[in-house]
Amino acid sequence: MPDTITTPDVFSRDQVEMLSARKGEADWLREARMAAHGVFAATPMPTTKLEDWRYTDPTRWVRLEGLSFAEERGAAALDALPQGLRTLMAEASQASARLVQVDASVVLRELPDELAAQGVVFSSLESAARERPELVQKYLGTAVTPDDGKFAAMNAAMWSGGAFLYVPRDVRVEVPLRVYRWLTDEESAVFGRLLVVAEQGAHVAVVDEMGSADLEAPALSVAAAEIFAEESATVVYTSVQRYGRGVAHL
Repeated sequence: MPDTITTPDVFSRDQVEMLSARKGEADWLREARMAAHGVFAATPMPTTKLEDWRYTDPTRWVRLEGLSFAEERGAAALDALPQGLRTLMAEASQASARLVQVDASVVLRELPDELAAQGVVFSSLESAARERPELVQKYLGTAVTPDDGKFAAMNAAMWSGGAFLYVPRDVRVEVPLRVYRWLTDEESAVFGRLLVVAEQGAHVAVVDEMGSADLEAPALSVAAAEIFAEESATVVYTSVQRYGRGVAHL
């Protein structure tokens, strides 16, 4: 049996319950979060004795003590986004749609009417869980599960904002969609999550870009991406990490 696990108060069960209640989540999602938190709290930090961590000791550069949940933000216009994020977005090539998360919240979403008319859904994962629960509940947490390790369980319990993309059968989106995630504050932790569902014959590309300025104190990003492509569907997924000094990303 592992030694007693110490979980920082800010990542406690009560904090996760409060997070779910504040967002007004359905019972199924709250229960999934709480089950994941149970795994997180009961699982020790990984060591180099585990195959996945054989060459990297996370305890040397990941510290949960002293961290807190990143702030939740309100909607923002493009010119109100942090300068570093705007620079990152300006450097990107063409995008058919964009979704922007700052810290714990999706603050900006751009989806052309043409794609929406074809049935494409591109929204925060939070709103998708409310508006398309039949899709989100079917897939969420089935590719990256809490049993995949302490950090996977941490994300499953504590994700906020998130991105959801659904492409109906035989719909082709020729230009990539882009997800931007920006971490603002030192000594904070962000838990981004992406869920992509492409039905039979669909075609789509997603660029998932994460970044921050250089920080003077540590911060943590624990992310998860789940991608489901049905028969003859194509999903091209690219993850770009442009975090500054001080950020540990898993």
